Amino acid sequence: MSAGTPEEALASRVERVREAAGERIADITLNLFVAGVGVTVADIDLSPLGTAMGVPPETLAELPSVLIGSPQEIADTLLRYREEYGIGYISVMEDHMRTFAEVIPLLR
Repeated sequence: MSAGTPEEALASRVERVREAAGERIADITLNLFVAGVGVTVADIDLSPLGTAMGVPPETLAELPSVLIGSPQEIADTLLRYREEYGIGYISVMEDHMRTFAEVIPLLR
């Protein structure tokens, strides 16, 4: 059974973790592993991930872990993820750290 959109799938996974953790959820830091960062899909080389998953870049671009937009738009998305889902830790693939660096000051 499909959970709907990729973000709905994220929400579902977070809810399962919350339910399983119960009272321990306050001791758990939820993490988002960022697979790509760019202003547009064309700015991000998603081919390794696409090959591994067997899906085109356009499909990968819909994943919550692929952040597309201006630094402010990406920061707004991550702040919303923190507020709505409790995601408090962000991991970024090395290839995308330089681009993501512009987002960091906007998250503080």
